[in-house]
Amino acid sequence: MGNDIHGPHYVPGTERKRLISGSSRNAHTGCFRRWELQNIRGVRRVLDAMAPSIGTLGHNCLAEFYQRLHSGNKATPLMRWDKMLMEWETETIDLLEKMENPFVTPSEVRQRVYDLRGGLHHWYSVYGERDAYDIEVLLVEAPFRVPLAQRWKGGWRVHPMYAYAGKIDLLIHHKVFDRRFLVDHKFTGAADVRMYKDDITRIGN
Repeated sequence: MGNDIHGPHYVPGTERKRLISGSSRNAHTGCFRRWELQNIRGVRRVLDAMAPSIGTLGHNCLAEFYQRLHSGNKATPLMRWDKMLMEWETETIDLLEKMENPFVTPSEVRQRVYDLRGGLHHWYSVYGERDAYDIEVLLVEAPFRVPLAQRWKGGWRVHPMYAYAGKIDLLIHHKVFDRRFLVDHKFTGAADVRMYKDDITRIGN
């Protein structure tokens, strides 16, 4: 993997193709109108358009922790996380106060930040201290592009127009099991959801 933990990792030939992402695919499957508004017309949810979503903020906090591990820094990230959360809260509330009839109130923003802080601190007490010594970080928030295959005359061929694009949240080598794991961090991002989901999926290869 080398020392570049952020990639990008692009399969040759995908650079100039139109990109399909997992979120785009899910939106298309769930609601075509939503997909059209987001991906064709560029319409975003109010909070997403103003500042990074709460899920993005959570990803950034975890990415910062694993980047520190990669550089050999095993110090607790809790103070750094609190600073990132406070900056996001202040920025988001400032933007809300400049809007007329905002969809999300400042009190809701504060509640979301409070819930995320509690979730992150709990996660660190359960996983973070252990990960600081048991894993080697290979990739963090690394973008990738791979070809898409399509049925063609009884077989398969690489799609001439589209490629699949995404981002690897985390790729680690677990020293205890001597295996690599692909980690996908999951957070709730909707404004009406209060709980942080600690659904970390680890898939061995």
